Amino acid sequence: MTKSLSRLAAIEIDSEFEDKFREIAINLAQAEHDLVLYTDGLSILEKKLMYKVDEEYYKQHSKRLPEYAQRRDAKRHPRYTDMVRAKAAAARDRSLYRTEKDIYEMRFKEWQTRSVDRRNSV
Repeated sequence: MTKSLSRLAAIEIDSEFEDKFREIAINLAQAEHDLVLYTDGLSILEKKLMYKVDEEYYKQHSKRLPEYAQRRDAKRHPRYTDMVRAKAAAARDRSLYRTEKDIYEMRFKEWQTRSVDRRNSV
């Protein structure tokens, strides 16, 4: 832990640091945006697939599937599986960018403390 903190102490807040922090913030916002789209999209897709499954069943048997059977069949559909994977990837990205953002915030606070200490020692 001490080794990593001493490595962090070497940073300076400059335009490169600010650009990287801004890039992380943009990537985090995009990952959160994607996660919302996939979460809401998954719900919409499930309902569409349930309807499709029920309509196909009705055409063949002239009766409706119970809701649990519609949902079961919808969740087995490859498009649903793909959407779940995309949602998981967005959640992973959000987590990684949050961690990276937290590291940069920690580095900034450490720099801020060093700057105050330098001013107070003069």
